[in-house]
Amino acid sequence: MKLFLLLLVTLYSTVSFAQNGLFERYSVPKTSPVKEKADPNKIYEFNDADIYPYYEEGMNEFYKLFHKKLWVPNSIRKKANLIRVIISFVVEKNGRITNIETNTDISLYSDIDVLEDEIKKAMAKMPNWVAGKVDGKPARVRVKIPYTLTIKQ
Repeated sequence: MKLFLLLLVTLYSTVSFAQNGLFERYSVPKTSPVKEKADPNKIYEFNDADIYPYYEEGMNEFYKLFHKKLWVPNSIRKKANLIRVIISFVVEKNGRITNIETNTDISLYSDIDVLEDEIKKAMAKMPNWVAGKVDGKPARVRVKIPYTLTIKQ
């Protein structure tokens, strides 16, 4: 009886916590009952894309490369230990990164604008992504990623 209950709990937890939707979201376009024509110039939000844009080498490699390209001003290094940034950008139909914006959690420092400019410069130097798709065609899609900059002093 204990073996049966253990087997039942294991089976239930496996089914409950399975993430099979993740694979489909990155590889199979979703079908919608009402077909709207994709606007070639519209910037779609991430969740509105049928297939999400992604960095081909994976996000861990993206963050490693971004960290190498990012120069942090000395004035920021002296004042902060941890900075959280939300980086927003558009992945164009050809995979290029454009419309880069940043939002930091620190507005106390007058020179935070310098860091935001450096983040934008580093993002502009990043390799292309694989474009997202809407209605089976490459589309412009806005992506927002978190980045935590840990400064070792």
